[in-house]
Amino acid sequence: MGKVMSGNVLVPFVTSGNMPTNLGAGTNEPRIIVADFRDCILMGEGNAAPAQLRFDEPLSASLGIRLVSYGYSAFAPGPQPKAISVISGTGLIVPAL
Repeated sequence: MGKVMSGNVLVPFVTSGNMPTNLGAGTNEPRIIVADFRDCILMGEGNAAPAQLRFDEPLSASLGIRLVSYGYSAFAPGPQPKAISVISGTGLIVPAL
């Protein structure tokens, strides 16, 4: 998960080390994801606790118990799917001086 920032731009943004920066033919092209989250809906159940908990016994030879938890969530991009876009291309490459 990234960190929410608000630098010298008018919109908040999230920085993340999970975005690739080695794309493109020269492996120096990053990607930027732009989204308007006002129309996006994230649904989860309850207080983020697992809804179901199951105890399996596949580790009975070593006297272990495997816990399996289930929870459900859904994401709906809202009525405007184009509100989420990827900016890419050679215009994002840092010039070599």
